[in-house]
Amino acid sequence: MLIALLSLCCQSAPDRDAPAKIEELTQKMLRLAERLEKTEPDQAARLRRGVKLLQERGASDRAQRAVDEWTKGNPENATRHRESVVDSLQRLLNLLEGKEQRKPDIHTTIEELLVALEAELLRLITAQSELNAEIRREEGKAMSRSQQMAFRAFAERQRALRATVDELQRILAEKQCEVFAFALGRVADDMGDLADRTSDGKIDRPLQDAVIRRLKELLEALREKQKELKDNPPGGGDDGDDGAKTDPHKVPTAAELELVRKMQLDLYERTKAAGAGMKDLTETETVLLRRLSDEQGRLAELMKGLIDRMKKE
Repeated sequence: MLIALLSLCCQSAPDRDAPAKIEELTQKMLRLAERLEKTEPDQAARLRRGVKLLQERGASDRAQRAVDEWTKGNPENATRHRESVVDSLQRLLNLLEGKEQRKPDIHTTIEELLVALEAELLRLITAQSELNAEIRREEGKAMSRSQQMAFRAFAERQRALRATVDELQRILAEKQCEVFAFALGRVADDMGDLADRTSDGKIDRPLQDAVIRRLKELLEALREKQKELKDNPPGGGDDGDDGAKTDPHKVPTAAELELVRKMQLDLYERTKAAGAGMKDLTETETVLLRRLSDEQGRLAELMKGLIDRMKKE
């Protein structure tokens, strides 16, 4: 079915049945994953990743938008959406054939985890940037019924991206990569806020930009940590006169400490901006201030833990 669907979507004119067929494929993959859960868990997990891929990229929604734009006489827009669908289906095919980039999991080493996480962050940055651009193209248009449906579809794609970030955060936390896990948690919260606002038909450009910026900061810190671990492998340095070795996996690197500093500065700026009109706070602003206050407390605890660990090592 996937090969036939891919061939169908490669045609110059969008097929009206493509959106429904993508939904049908998604449901079949979910049902098959359930049946294979006990007998072939790896294949079941791969199928679920395929479903998540289609949801994150909004394949069904993009197929429908391709049809709509073609009907309106906008072939360039239709082609753009159709090419996105083809790319999503091709990625799905590669995934099911075992050609996809290895996903991070709790069983990988720290080094393997960081390599896989780098690939995931690059993919998230691309997907979030594409989603931001699509949403912004709707700015200024009247909120018709079709527009409301489009924004709800955008929100679902945002929630799918958030689910991926949540999973990465869980793995990092289990691997005791506290700084990166905390940073991803902040991104997940912001993605959740974006999904809620997008569902209501609102476009929050500053928050969209902030999510991209934080993902890029995390990517930069991750790459720096990889360099530091390569230059200072486990057992590669002395720690004290007794000749004991320092394990860089257990000691926060300069890259992680710099990421914490950036998060502290960002929290300060956001809190100051959110509380600028303290006398007339809306309910949304009050909720945001509470969340920022909670983040400050958790970040302080994180920093204290890092300092205690450096003293012990």
